[in-house]
Amino acid sequence: MEARAPAIALAQRGAQREDASHRWRIRWAVANRGEAPLELFSARLPHGQFKGDGNELVPALTLAGGAAAEFETFVRCEEPPGPVTDNAFVIFEAVWLGAPWRIFVRLRVEINGAGEPGTSVQSITTQQAGFSRHLQTN
Repeated sequence: MEARAPAIALAQRGAQREDASHRWRIRWAVANRGEAPLELFSARLPHGQFKGDGNELVPALTLAGGAAAEFETFVRCEEPPGPVTDNAFVIFEAVWLGAPWRIFVRLRVEINGAGEPGTSVQSITTQQAGFSRHLQTN
């Protein structure tokens, strides 16, 4: 029996400075931990200290049950070595079992001695998109 919500695993696979500014190309691995296929259309990184430049996944990632794939994002991260940014997020827009979902991956970001950002996943939660729409009453 399938779970009531999509389930994923996410891990950072690398970070490469893009230019002299604080723009980084971050490589990620994402895995579908469920049995049903999962489509990921965007990956937003909205935190001010670890902010993504774009969010659309083109082409969309289609993951069969148990499958994994890699993708890249560009982020701005201007923190000096050492500080930790809690509550950074990767927010995925997804379709699972024909319904739209948002998948929230809360990250902890640490900056190493070379100024390179590294992340660790703190939690993953899901929310079916559109659930909060109010019913129209007359």
